[in-house]
Amino acid sequence: RKVITKAIIDLINARIVTQMSSGIDSKYIIGSTDANTLHGQGDILFRVGMKYIIRGQSNLISSEEIKEVVKTQINKYKEEVEKEINLETPNVYTSDSKAIFEASFDDDWMDGQDELYEQAKQIIIEEFKATHEELFKSFEKEPVAAASLAQVHRAYLKNGTEVAVKIQRPNLKVLIEQDIHILFSLGHLAERFIPEVRPYQPLRVIKEFADWTLRELDFKVEGNNAERFRFAFKENQYINIPTIYWELTSHRILTMDFIHGVKADDVGGMKKLDSNPKQLALNGVGATFQQFLIDGFFHADPHPGNFFAMKGDMLCLHDFGMVGFLTVEQRKELVSCFVAFENKDIDGFLKHFMHLATASEVSDISSFQKDASEILSELFFTPGQPSIAWAFFRLINKGAKREISFSADLALFGKAIITSEAMGRKLYPEFDFNKEMQPFVEKALKAYLDPKKALQTL
Repeated sequence: RKVITKAIIDLINARIVTQMSSGIDSKYIIGSTDANTLHGQGDILFRVGMKYIIRGQSNLISSEEIKEVVKTQINKYKEEVEKEINLETPNVYTSDSKAIFEASFDDDWMDGQDELYEQAKQIIIEEFKATHEELFKSFEKEPVAAASLAQVHRAYLKNGTEVAVKIQRPNLKVLIEQDIHILFSLGHLAERFIPEVRPYQPLRVIKEFADWTLRELDFKVEGNNAERFRFAFKENQYINIPTIYWELTSHRILTMDFIHGVKADDVGGMKKLDSNPKQLALNGVGATFQQFLIDGFFHADPHPGNFFAMKGDMLCLHDFGMVGFLTVEQRKELVSCFVAFENKDIDGFLKHFMHLATASEVSDISSFQKDASEILSELFFTPGQPSIAWAFFRLINKGAKREISFSADLALFGKAIITSEAMGRKLYPEFDFNKEMQPFVEKALKAYLDPKKALQTL
């Protein structure tokens, strides 16, 4: 919202009057009649079909006129937008909802601890029909963490158990649904008027973003994800998953164990806990490859703030709102890619990698194969070999440019694998992702070749 609002303010400050074209060629006057002189915001808005007219400095357009113009265009696409995503939301410009250009953005909103506390107390009442005094032995007023989606308070259960209570911000779902509608409108404009972005399928990206974000807003879903991770790592003594207290969990509140530790990039803090950063890195990569190759269910946002280092070289995973899923078939193809990587087999790698892709009649498969061969040659034969995480990320990006797409979960996999490698190197500079991957590839390969496993797929 701030970004879009700032863009509009910048346009006003630049004395640009915007009007929407109705599918006809745009006419423009921006100090020059040469389209090549347009740049920055002017170029972007010109290419999505807006007209520009500079008025004299004493005759500036009012903000109300700007609002009316933008209202018309966004509501024009509203019906198409609602077909793209299953949302039952009001028109973003109706009188009973806050329009984006009428919203108030206060950079100091997080500084009001009293306001955060009052909001938290009210949401507890709304969700559980009881006050925090009735539900908890004690509940700390000041949040231990606060972000755009939620705030976290330390509390103690009636039996004395220390817990973290994650509470969603008020009216968040409505605001995000409004933002998603606006993004879809902008996506429609971009795909219609900017050919260069079409290979990246902005509407598809926005829909995937909407799906992820709305799932993240349901804290019961996050709790279920945490339970699934707990089951997956029940025999791993080095991975801790906080206990979820379901009697104090709802769609907007998540209550879990309060974990004492340090962020997974705090090397100094780890040493104070008598934990070994190198061993923590190895434990982390082990958990990562178990998720990717064995379980097919993975934490899609593995940055240091979501991984805590604890005593005894233990890692605690947090924030299970964004997760990815890899099917058995996808995992088999990934394992085959890793085996081809070990054997420096470019053709084999490409064969299995293409099985993960989706192509259409407009896909330039031949050019993509050439691009991929160059990336893999660099991966296999360059001194100081880049990691396979780096290769996957680049290959997925190259595919988009050749109109070859990959599932949202594979995109999340590419992001997660890059982030995991970076976290490992932060803890242990000599960390070799390619080397550490091999034992897990062998374990996964044996599992998929197991006759019992094969019978399960029949």
